[in-house]
Amino acid sequence: MKDLFGAACSLLCIIHCLALPLLITVGLPIAGLSLLESENTHVILSVIILIVALWAFPIGWKTHRRLFPGVLAVIGASLLLSSLVAVEAFEAYLAAVAGAALISAHLANRKLLLSAA
Repeated sequence: MKDLFGAACSLLCIIHCLALPLLITVGLPIAGLSLLESENTHVILSVIILIVALWAFPIGWKTHRRLFPGVLAVIGASLLLSSLVAVEAFEAYLAAVAGAALISAHLANRKLLLSAA
């Protein structure tokens, strides 16, 4: 369940990073849209994603002893943290790749956990 939640959070991050700028660009008048674009929102989403990863991957490794999901998660987390300090032009791309890496890591972890049970 942790991995499905983690994958969902990472998917929300991708949607937030790619769809929100598009909605703002086309001038869609949605209340609170600028609030979702604030730097605090990025930090909060990143913290949630990183906490879920720290919750899911060590437990997974203890069960299945495979490094692949954890290594992929570290790569995704590193890219996610890099996106927080990156130039604005690259921020969304880094976060989207990070989200994809974290989704893949969570799904691989889940698959390995299910096969180990």
